[in-house]
Amino acid sequence: MASRRKRRRRDSSPSTSNAPEPSESASGRTSPIASGSSQPARQLTRREVKILDFNKRYSVDEKSDKEVLAAQMLNWTSNVYQHFKMPPEIEEESDGNVRYKFVCNQPNGSGAGSVLTRARWDDSTSNLLRHVKDCSPTLPKAGQAINDFAHGSTYNKAQFRYLLSLWVARRHRPYAIVQDDELVQAFRMLYSRVEIPSAMTVSRDVQEIFKHAQIHVAKKLQEFPGLLHIGLDGWTSPNVISFLGVTVHYVEDAKLRSFILDFVKLTKSHTGKHLAEELTKCLKVYGIQNKILGIAGDSASNNDTLVAELSLLLGGPNDLLTRIRCLAHILNLIVKAILSLFALPRRAQAGAAGDDTAAEDDDDDEELAALQEDEEELEPTINEAGERADASNDEFVTDADREAADNAVIAEIIAEVEAGEDMRHEDLRAARFALTKLSQLAKRVFHSPAIREDLQMSCERCNIKSMQMIRTVATRWNSMAEAITRALYLRPALEKLLSLPRYDKAGKTGLKRFRLLAPEWLILEQLEPVLKRFLAATLRLSQSKIPLLHETIPVIDKLTTHLENVIADQSLSKPVCFAAARGLKILNKYYSLTDDSIMYRLAMLLHPRYKAEYFKRQQWPADWIKTALDLLRDQWVTHYKPKPEATPSAAAQASASLTTATTTDDDFFDADDFGYDGNTASSDDPLDVYLAGPTVPNCMDPLLWWTSLLGGRNGKENALARMALDFLSAPATLTDVERAFSSGSLTVSKRRYALTDASVRAATVISSWAATPGTSLIPEADIVKVFKAKSKRTKATSVENVYDDDDTLQDVEVIEIHD
Repeated sequence: MASRRKRRRRDSSPSTSNAPEPSESASGRTSPIASGSSQPARQLTRREVKILDFNKRYSVDEKSDKEVLAAQMLNWTSNVYQHFKMPPEIEEESDGNVRYKFVCNQPNGSGAGSVLTRARWDDSTSNLLRHVKDCSPTLPKAGQAINDFAHGSTYNKAQFRYLLSLWVARRHRPYAIVQDDELVQAFRMLYSRVEIPSAMTVSRDVQEIFKHAQIHVAKKLQEFPGLLHIGLDGWTSPNVISFLGVTVHYVEDAKLRSFILDFVKLTKSHTGKHLAEELTKCLKVYGIQNKILGIAGDSASNNDTLVAELSLLLGGPNDLLTRIRCLAHILNLIVKAILSLFALPRRAQAGAAGDDTAAEDDDDDEELAALQEDEEELEPTINEAGERADASNDEFVTDADREAADNAVIAEIIAEVEAGEDMRHEDLRAARFALTKLSQLAKRVFHSPAIREDLQMSCERCNIKSMQMIRTVATRWNSMAEAITRALYLRPALEKLLSLPRYDKAGKTGLKRFRLLAPEWLILEQLEPVLKRFLAATLRLSQSKIPLLHETIPVIDKLTTHLENVIADQSLSKPVCFAAARGLKILNKYYSLTDDSIMYRLAMLLHPRYKAEYFKRQQWPADWIKTALDLLRDQWVTHYKPKPEATPSAAAQASASLTTATTTDDDFFDADDFGYDGNTASSDDPLDVYLAGPTVPNCMDPLLWWTSLLGGRNGKENALARMALDFLSAPATLTDVERAFSSGSLTVSKRRYALTDASVRAATVISSWAATPGTSLIPEADIVKVFKAKSKRTKATSVENVYDDDDTLQDVEVIEIHD
């Protein structure tokens, strides 16, 4: 066959043999052989067919190169792309063909900085995979690894010291663990001459790692081309040291980056002024005081003061216009207001009521209190570590100041609506008893292994999956929503359990008083769907690196409609309707406060899926929409719009629509029908072109959409894309700050109360930096060099193979930003 192919080439006419191969023109189309030629039509090669299919699939003639790339990236699902900087650079060759340049993004890999090119019509990942394999070689087999360790072929004293300290900090281990006999023996088994630092040296090394990594993080944040957002929350550690947790948020390579910036020790009362002063010091240490845009915190009044004071201290735009209120905290307040109607009421003041209704209420109060009075006698549940299961756990610890502030807000709302809550005494009684009985029964089941075992048997007899009740926790409202759902599922098993002779009796040894009556079960059945929407929203927003500011208004709008429907549903009992009204009152209070900040409106307008069309469809006032657009233009002109001579000619690219996008499973919050209203731009201004263009209904990831248009690296950035990414990367919740506190609690366990504030700070921050994916926040190579130099000055301790480095920490100058 080879000879026949050669014979064909030899017999071909010159015009046929020299016919140009179809290639992409400047517009991306192929150039087929003229149909009017006298030569016979040549059959297209597989490569040419692929190019034609590609051009048709992505409408290459109608889109710019960046728009084509943005559409392609939505279909790149292979993990191999995570190894490279995204989006790839676009390179147009002299013949019109377009290729993508993939740059290795692994600083510690053997192929760091390597560049691979691929024709844009080619979707093969084989070359990329081959590079990944070479850049990140697979680990040797287990047996070979042990053999290498035994002979010391991979042992490095300085790196071992670094990794040991990093492990202790990241995994929240006590420093003294490095001198445990069994651990030392395990290390010696792998390498008999291993040198292990003492607990004191590891403690100092953790702080040394933090100091060097702090310089690296500061430089990285200073060099970041966009603006940053910070999240704030106060916290008191288990060993009674107060901190201000600060997280930083930004978008890089279409990925949201969030990590702890610092843990700032607080030495005074947590007033807004003191918090602002300490935060200012922190931002100046990292040299980013002029790069902060959004400031996220809970709705406490001292945060309003903090933001106002920060503007005075830094002299920048950081005022209430960029204040972000934690959406998760707002949802928490809404549900607390809903549940307040079902809670045990405060006792009426003496002599305040003397009628029959008041007497009935007093009787109910006493009966409800009796259900809870023996709670102190419950036996503690012991976990596998021999400790109380509910001890020293942050989720069970109440922040007194925040709880007081929340209760004050809810009390104010109750005072406004309570007079209009016209309910029968029987309905209110059923509502209050339903949740009180449920929560108290769950506690007794939780604390009694015998009851739990009997409940499991009751489930088996009822032919339902064996599950336990969910215990409600005062600081986690969603535990009540989950507890109701679980109780409704377990209802037949619970009724069978409570009918057992040993439980069906009065007194503290029985459970008869916790049996729910039919009206009380009805309350739970009606309340469950009300709370379920809020639970879904909270779970959605609790996913780290997902909840962004543009989600706030759509989520609140949908929850508003949900509560309004509950209030208007005459088939529901009055307590459920009135409870929803209380929640709606709180929701409207905080919804109106979003107008005090430019962040929410600009994030919505800069989302290709929404733009101004969202507000038009929701029938927002025309004056409000105009104000929002004016604010957007003001930010664009003042801070981002290039000078006339620098305006990019490809401004219209920002109005492109994507033909392919991913969707999410949460239909309740994602469903809408926004579309193009037919407007066209009458200006060459990039912002006007974008706003006049069609919305992109399938754009579920605005960060990816705008990143595909950003450009940069070799050329200038698209200014509008940078502005959009700055606003769209703002966090909607304090989820990451709260996770930072959880990490701090793991570091300061009940057995490590002697830790200093410097140790808590260093270990907690390092734990976050080491666990942040997609970034290299800890410069391992540089720190290993430092440890290598220090290792030459060590002394032996009383423990064999353990050494102590008694060098004191040297001050490290943090890089300052220079104009």
